[in-house]
Amino acid sequence: MEYFNLYDENKKLTDKKVLRGDKVEPGFYYIVVVVLIENNQGKFLIQKRSEQKGNIWALTGGHPKLGETSKEGIITEIEEELGMRVASNELFLIKTIRFDNKFADLYYLKKDIDIEDLKLQDEEVSEVRWVTPEYLDDLIKNNLFHRSHMKIYQEFKDVLNRKRNVNDFGTITLETDRLILRRFKVSDYHDMYENWAKDEDVARYVTWYKHQNEEETKELLKLWVKEYEGPCKYDWLVEIKTNHEPIGSIGVVNLSKSSLRAEIGYVYGKKYWHQGYATEALKKVISFLIEEVGLELIVAEYLLSNPNSGKVMAKAGMRKGGILPKWHINKDGFREDLGFYIYNKDEHEIFKNSEELKNENK
Repeated sequence: MEYFNLYDENKKLTDKKVLRGDKVEPGFYYIVVVVLIENNQGKFLIQKRSEQKGNIWALTGGHPKLGETSKEGIITEIEEELGMRVASNELFLIKTIRFDNKFADLYYLKKDIDIEDLKLQDEEVSEVRWVTPEYLDDLIKNNLFHRSHMKIYQEFKDVLNRKRNVNDFGTITLETDRLILRRFKVSDYHDMYENWAKDEDVARYVTWYKHQNEEETKELLKLWVKEYEGPCKYDWLVEIKTNHEPIGSIGVVNLSKSSLRAEIGYVYGKKYWHQGYATEALKKVISFLIEEVGLELIVAEYLLSNPNSGKVMAKAGMRKGGILPKWHINKDGFREDLGFYIYNKDEHEIFKNSEELKNENK
Protein backbone atom coordinates (compact mmCIF):
# COMPACT_ATOMS: atom_id res chain seq x y z
CA MET A 1 0.00 0.00 0.00
CA GLU A 2 1.23 3.46 -0.91
CA TYR A 3 0.36 6.51 1.21
CA PHE A 4 0.89 10.21 0.51
CA ASN A 5 1.32 13.10 2.92
CA LEU A 6 -1.49 15.64 2.94
CA TYR A 7 -1.08 19.43 3.06
CA ASP A 8 -3.37 22.34 3.89
CA GLU A 9 -4.37 25.10 1.46
CA ASN A 10 -1.15 27.00 2.29
CA LYS A 11 0.91 23.93 1.37
CA LYS A 12 1.83 23.29 4.98
CA LEU A 13 2.36 19.66 5.97
CA THR A 14 -0.41 18.20 8.15
CA ASP A 15 -0.43 15.03 10.24
CA LYS A 16 -2.86 13.39 7.79
CA LYS A 17 -2.15 10.94 4.99
CA VAL A 18 -4.14 9.30 2.22
CA LEU A 19 -3.92 5.91 0.55
CA ARG A 20 -3.19 6.10 -3.18
CA GLY A 21 -6.50 6.03 -5.06
CA ASP A 22 -8.62 7.06 -2.07
CA LYS A 23 -10.64 10.27 -2.06
CA VAL A 24 -8.96 13.28 -0.46
CA GLU A 25 -11.04 15.19 2.11
CA PRO A 26 -12.00 18.76 1.14
CA GLY A 27 -9.44 21.30 2.31
CA PHE A 28 -6.52 18.89 1.99
CA TYR A 29 -4.07 18.43 -0.87
CA TYR A 30 -1.33 16.05 -1.92
CA ILE A 31 1.79 16.89 -3.94
CA VAL A 32 2.82 15.76 -7.40
CA VAL A 33 6.29 16.51 -8.73
CA VAL A 34 7.32 16.90 -12.38
CA VAL A 35 10.66 17.79 -13.94
CA LEU A 36 11.43 19.30 -17.34
CA ILE A 37 14.91 18.16 -18.39
CA GLU A 38 16.60 20.28 -21.06
CA ASN A 39 19.99 19.77 -22.70
CA ASN A 40 22.37 22.38 -24.11
CA GLN A 41 20.83 21.97 -27.57
CA GLY A 42 17.46 23.18 -26.27
CA LYS A 43 15.85 19.73 -26.52
CA PHE A 44 13.62 18.21 -23.84
CA LEU A 45 13.80 14.67 -22.47
CA ILE A 46 10.43 12.92 -22.63
CA GLN A 47 9.51 9.37 -21.73
CA LYS A 48 6.96 6.93 -23.08
CA ARG A 49 5.01 5.23 -20.35
CA SER A 50 4.86 1.45 -20.32
CA GLU A 51 1.91 -0.37 -21.84
CA GLN A 52 0.28 -0.95 -18.46
CA LYS A 53 0.66 2.80 -17.76
CA GLY A 54 -1.10 3.88 -20.95
CA ASN A 55 1.70 3.75 -23.55
CA ILE A 56 1.69 7.56 -23.87
CA TRP A 57 4.41 10.20 -23.86
CA ALA A 58 4.93 12.27 -20.71
CA LEU A 59 7.44 14.14 -18.59
CA THR A 60 9.27 12.52 -15.68
CA GLY A 61 7.42 12.78 -12.40
CA GLY A 62 5.21 11.23 -9.78
CA HIS A 63 4.33 11.53 -6.09
CA PRO A 64 6.71 11.98 -3.15
CA LYS A 65 6.64 8.96 -0.89
CA LEU A 66 5.29 9.26 2.65
CA GLY A 67 7.77 11.34 4.64
CA GLU A 68 9.62 12.69 1.56
CA THR A 69 9.85 16.37 0.78
CA SER A 70 8.90 17.60 -2.67
CA LYS A 71 12.51 17.78 -3.84
CA GLU A 72 13.37 14.40 -2.35
CA GLY A 73 10.36 13.05 -4.23
CA ILE A 74 11.44 14.28 -7.65
CA ILE A 75 15.01 13.03 -7.06
CA THR A 76 13.53 9.60 -6.24
CA GLU A 77 11.32 9.64 -9.36
CA ILE A 78 14.25 10.52 -11.62
CA GLU A 79 16.36 7.74 -10.15
CA GLU A 80 13.59 5.13 -10.24
CA GLU A 81 12.24 5.89 -13.71
CA LEU A 82 15.47 6.83 -15.51
CA GLY A 83 18.14 5.19 -13.39
CA MET A 84 19.90 8.53 -13.04
CA ARG A 85 21.05 10.30 -9.90
CA VAL A 86 20.92 14.07 -9.66
CA ALA A 87 22.07 16.36 -6.88
CA SER A 88 19.59 18.52 -5.03
CA ASN A 89 21.27 21.75 -6.12
CA GLU A 90 20.93 20.80 -9.81
CA LEU A 91 17.15 21.09 -9.60
CA PHE A 92 15.28 24.39 -9.64
CA LEU A 93 11.71 24.63 -8.38
CA ILE A 94 10.37 27.15 -10.88
CA LYS A 95 6.67 27.10 -10.09
CA THR A 96 3.96 25.52 -7.97
CA ILE A 97 0.44 25.31 -9.35
CA ARG A 98 -2.67 24.22 -7.46
CA PHE A 99 -5.49 22.45 -9.23
CA ASP A 100 -8.19 20.05 -8.10
CA ASN A 101 -6.93 18.53 -4.84
CA LYS A 102 -3.21 18.70 -5.49
CA PHE A 103 -0.19 20.96 -5.66
CA ALA A 104 2.09 20.37 -8.65
CA ASP A 105 5.72 21.34 -8.04
CA LEU A 106 7.46 21.99 -11.35
CA TYR A 107 11.22 21.44 -11.40
CA TYR A 108 13.73 22.34 -14.10
CA LEU A 109 16.99 20.46 -14.76
CA LYS A 110 19.55 21.62 -17.32
CA LYS A 111 21.74 18.62 -18.09
CA ASP A 112 23.29 16.83 -21.06
CA ILE A 113 22.41 13.16 -20.72
CA ASP A 114 23.39 10.24 -22.93
CA ILE A 115 20.22 8.18 -23.34
CA GLU A 116 22.33 5.05 -23.65
CA ASP A 117 23.47 5.54 -20.03
CA LEU A 118 19.92 5.50 -18.65
CA LYS A 119 18.47 2.42 -16.97
CA LEU A 120 14.71 2.59 -17.49
CA GLN A 121 12.21 1.16 -15.03
CA ASP A 122 10.47 -1.38 -17.28
CA GLU A 123 7.14 -1.34 -15.44
CA GLU A 124 6.99 2.47 -15.74
CA VAL A 125 8.93 3.56 -18.85
CA SER A 126 9.36 1.91 -22.24
CA GLU A 127 11.33 4.58 -24.15
CA VAL A 128 12.95 8.00 -23.78
CA ARG A 129 13.80 10.63 -26.40
CA TRP A 130 15.34 14.05 -26.76
CA VAL A 131 12.84 16.14 -28.70
CA THR A 132 12.57 19.72 -29.91
CA PRO A 133 9.88 22.03 -28.47
CA GLU A 134 8.16 21.88 -31.87
CA TYR A 135 8.04 18.08 -31.78
CA LEU A 136 6.60 18.17 -28.28
CA ASP A 137 3.98 20.71 -29.38
CA ASP A 138 2.93 18.33 -32.18
CA LEU A 139 2.55 15.44 -29.72
CA ILE A 140 0.27 17.61 -27.62
CA LYS A 141 -1.72 18.81 -30.66
CA ASN A 142 -2.33 15.19 -31.70
CA ASN A 143 -3.29 14.06 -28.17
CA LEU A 144 -0.23 11.80 -27.91
CA PHE A 145 0.93 13.35 -24.65
CA HIS A 146 -0.26 12.71 -21.10
CA ARG A 147 -3.33 14.90 -20.55
CA SER A 148 -2.41 16.38 -17.17
CA HIS A 149 1.16 16.96 -18.37
CA MET A 150 -0.14 19.12 -21.24
CA LYS A 151 -1.18 21.79 -18.72
CA ILE A 152 2.04 21.36 -16.76
CA TYR A 153 4.21 21.65 -19.89
CA GLN A 154 2.43 24.88 -20.83
CA GLU A 155 3.31 26.26 -17.40
CA PHE A 156 6.94 25.28 -18.02
CA LYS A 157 6.89 26.98 -21.41
CA ASP A 158 5.49 30.20 -19.98
CA VAL A 159 8.25 30.39 -17.39
CA LEU A 160 11.05 29.41 -19.77
CA ASN A 161 9.90 31.77 -22.52
CA ARG A 162 9.78 34.60 -20.00
CA LYS A 163 13.29 33.71 -18.87
CA ARG A 164 14.64 33.61 -22.42
CA ASN A 165 12.91 36.76 -23.54
CA VAL A 166 13.52 38.99 -20.54
CA ASN A 167 16.21 37.09 -18.64
CA ASP A 168 13.83 36.43 -15.78
CA PHE A 169 13.22 33.28 -13.78
CA GLY A 170 11.78 35.23 -10.85
CA THR A 171 12.26 34.15 -7.25
CA ILE A 172 12.70 30.38 -7.48
CA THR A 173 13.94 28.21 -4.65
CA LEU A 174 17.72 27.96 -4.32
CA GLU A 175 19.78 25.78 -1.99
CA THR A 176 23.28 25.80 -0.53
CA ASP A 177 24.92 23.30 1.81
CA ARG A 178 23.27 24.86 4.85
CA LEU A 179 20.53 27.13 3.55
CA ILE A 180 17.31 27.25 1.57
CA LEU A 181 16.45 30.48 -0.24
CA ARG A 182 12.74 30.69 -1.06
CA ARG A 183 9.88 33.09 -1.62
CA PHE A 184 8.38 34.88 1.34
CA LYS A 185 4.91 33.84 2.51
CA VAL A 186 2.59 36.03 4.55
CA SER A 187 2.76 33.38 7.27
CA ASP A 188 6.47 34.22 7.75
CA TYR A 189 5.58 37.48 9.50
CA HIS A 190 6.13 36.19 13.05
CA ASP A 191 9.60 34.76 12.35
CA MET A 192 10.65 37.83 10.36
CA TYR A 193 9.54 40.17 13.12
CA GLU A 194 11.13 38.17 15.94
CA ASN A 195 14.38 37.26 14.17
CA TRP A 196 15.35 40.57 12.59
CA ALA A 197 12.68 43.16 11.78
CA LYS A 198 12.15 44.36 15.38
CA ASP A 199 15.87 44.69 16.16
CA GLU A 200 17.24 48.24 16.29
CA ASP A 201 20.80 46.97 15.79
CA VAL A 202 19.74 45.34 12.51
CA ALA A 203 17.71 48.33 11.30
CA ARG A 204 20.62 50.69 11.95
CA TYR A 205 22.30 49.77 8.67
CA VAL A 206 19.30 49.48 6.36
CA THR A 207 16.89 51.95 4.78
CA TRP A 208 13.89 51.04 6.96
CA TYR A 209 13.09 51.60 10.62
CA LYS A 210 12.65 48.69 13.01
CA HIS A 211 9.12 47.30 13.00
CA GLN A 212 6.92 48.24 15.94
CA ASN A 213 4.75 45.11 15.97
CA GLU A 214 3.99 41.90 14.08
CA GLU A 215 1.07 43.49 12.25
CA GLU A 216 3.45 45.93 10.55
CA THR A 217 5.56 43.01 9.34
CA LYS A 218 2.49 41.10 8.19
CA GLU A 219 1.19 44.01 6.11
CA LEU A 220 4.61 44.43 4.49
CA LEU A 221 4.74 40.75 3.55
CA LYS A 222 1.31 41.01 1.93
CA LEU A 223 2.78 43.62 -0.41
CA TRP A 224 5.93 41.61 -1.09
CA VAL A 225 4.01 38.41 -1.85
CA LYS A 226 1.76 40.35 -4.24
CA GLU A 227 4.87 41.65 -6.05
CA TYR A 228 5.88 38.08 -6.92
CA GLU A 229 3.07 38.15 -9.49
CA GLY A 230 4.96 40.74 -11.56
CA PRO A 231 8.11 40.21 -13.64
CA CYS A 232 11.69 40.54 -12.47
CA LYS A 233 11.04 40.05 -8.76
CA TYR A 234 14.01 38.53 -6.94
CA ASP A 235 13.52 38.51 -3.19
CA TRP A 236 14.38 35.48 -1.07
CA LEU A 237 13.76 34.56 2.54
CA VAL A 238 16.81 32.72 3.85
CA GLU A 239 16.21 29.78 6.17
CA ILE A 240 18.47 27.19 7.78
CA LYS A 241 18.08 23.86 6.01
CA THR A 242 18.15 21.64 9.09
CA ASN A 243 15.36 23.33 11.08
CA HIS A 244 13.76 25.70 8.50
CA GLU A 245 14.31 28.68 10.77
CA PRO A 246 14.13 32.00 8.84
CA ILE A 247 17.27 34.04 9.51
CA GLY A 248 17.10 36.94 7.05
CA SER A 249 16.58 37.92 3.45
CA ILE A 250 18.51 38.65 0.27
CA GLY A 251 17.32 40.10 -3.00
CA VAL A 252 17.80 42.33 -6.01
CA VAL A 253 17.10 45.93 -5.00
CA ASN A 254 17.86 47.43 -8.41
CA LEU A 255 17.77 45.67 -11.78
CA SER A 256 18.77 47.07 -15.17
CA LYS A 257 17.91 44.55 -17.89
CA SER A 258 19.26 46.81 -20.61
CA SER A 259 22.66 46.88 -18.87
CA LEU A 260 22.38 43.28 -17.58
CA ARG A 261 23.20 44.65 -14.13
CA ALA A 262 21.75 44.06 -10.66
CA GLU A 263 22.35 45.47 -7.20
CA ILE A 264 21.96 43.03 -4.32
CA GLY A 265 20.90 43.83 -0.77
CA TYR A 266 20.59 41.60 2.27
CA VAL A 267 19.76 41.64 5.97
CA TYR A 268 20.14 39.02 8.71
CA GLY A 269 19.13 38.63 12.33
CA LYS A 270 21.86 39.52 14.81
CA LYS A 271 22.17 36.07 16.31
CA TYR A 272 23.05 34.70 12.86
CA TRP A 273 25.92 37.10 12.20
CA HIS A 274 29.53 35.83 11.95
CA GLN A 275 28.55 32.28 10.97
CA GLY A 276 29.10 32.50 7.23
CA TYR A 277 25.41 32.40 6.32
CA ALA A 278 25.40 35.79 4.57
CA THR A 279 28.42 34.87 2.44
CA GLU A 280 26.96 31.48 1.56
CA ALA A 281 23.67 32.98 0.40
CA LEU A 282 25.35 35.82 -1.49
CA LYS A 283 27.54 33.39 -3.44
CA LYS A 284 24.49 31.38 -4.44
CA VAL A 285 22.47 34.39 -5.58
CA ILE A 286 25.39 35.80 -7.58
CA SER A 287 25.87 32.46 -9.37
CA PHE A 288 22.16 32.21 -10.08
CA LEU A 289 21.90 35.73 -11.49
CA ILE A 290 24.91 35.25 -13.76
CA GLU A 291 24.51 31.61 -14.82
CA GLU A 292 20.72 31.34 -15.03
CA VAL A 293 19.31 34.84 -15.42
CA GLY A 294 22.12 35.92 -17.73
CA LEU A 295 23.26 39.10 -16.01
CA GLU A 296 26.82 40.33 -16.47
CA LEU A 297 27.48 42.68 -13.55
CA ILE A 298 26.50 42.42 -9.88
CA VAL A 299 26.91 45.34 -7.46
CA ALA A 300 26.47 45.52 -3.68
CA GLU A 301 26.77 48.57 -1.44
CA TYR A 302 27.54 48.94 2.27
CA LEU A 303 27.97 51.75 4.77
CA LEU A 304 31.53 52.22 5.96
CA SER A 305 30.09 52.33 9.47
CA ASN A 306 29.17 48.66 8.90
CA PRO A 307 32.47 47.15 7.67
CA ASN A 308 31.35 43.57 8.31
CA SER A 309 28.91 43.83 5.42
CA GLY A 310 31.81 44.70 3.13
CA LYS A 311 33.69 41.66 4.43
CA VAL A 312 30.76 39.45 3.40
CA MET A 313 31.01 40.80 -0.15
CA ALA A 314 34.75 40.21 -0.28
CA LYS A 315 34.40 36.63 1.00
CA ALA A 316 31.75 35.99 -1.66
CA GLY A 317 34.33 36.78 -4.35
CA MET A 318 33.30 40.34 -5.12
CA ARG A 319 35.95 42.92 -5.96
CA LYS A 320 36.13 46.23 -4.13
CA GLY A 321 34.93 48.99 -6.42
CA GLY A 322 35.66 52.01 -4.27
CA ILE A 323 34.34 54.46 -1.69
CA LEU A 324 31.86 57.27 -2.29
CA PRO A 325 32.35 59.96 0.41
CA LYS A 326 29.13 61.36 1.92
CA TRP A 327 27.14 59.62 -0.80
CA HIS A 328 24.39 58.12 1.35
CA ILE A 329 21.81 60.05 3.36
CA ASN A 330 20.70 57.91 6.29
CA LYS A 331 17.29 57.73 7.95
CA ASP A 332 18.21 60.60 10.28
CA GLY A 333 19.15 62.88 7.39
CA PHE A 334 22.92 62.70 7.86
CA ARG A 335 25.36 61.88 5.08
CA GLU A 336 27.53 58.77 5.34
CA ASP A 337 30.37 57.28 3.33
CA LEU A 338 29.33 54.44 1.07
CA GLY A 339 31.48 51.57 -0.16
CA PHE A 340 30.65 49.18 -2.97
CA TYR A 341 31.82 45.87 -4.40
CA ILE A 342 31.36 44.50 -7.92
CA TYR A 343 31.37 41.09 -9.56
CA ASN A 344 31.33 40.57 -13.30
CA LYS A 345 30.65 37.67 -15.58
CA ASP A 346 34.20 37.51 -16.94
CA GLU A 347 35.57 36.90 -13.44
CA HIS A 348 32.90 34.36 -12.55
CA GLU A 349 34.50 31.27 -14.09
CA ILE A 350 37.86 32.13 -12.52
CA PHE A 351 36.31 32.50 -9.07
CA LYS A 352 34.17 29.37 -9.45
CA ASN A 353 37.19 27.30 -10.50
CA SER A 354 39.22 28.58 -7.55
CA GLU A 355 36.37 27.68 -5.18
CA GLU A 356 36.18 24.18 -6.61
CA LEU A 357 39.93 23.77 -6.20
CA LYS A 358 39.71 24.89 -2.58
CA ASN A 359 36.96 22.35 -1.91
CA GLU A 360 39.02 19.56 -3.51
CA ASN A 361 41.97 20.38 -1.27
CA LYS A 362 39.96 20.37 1.97
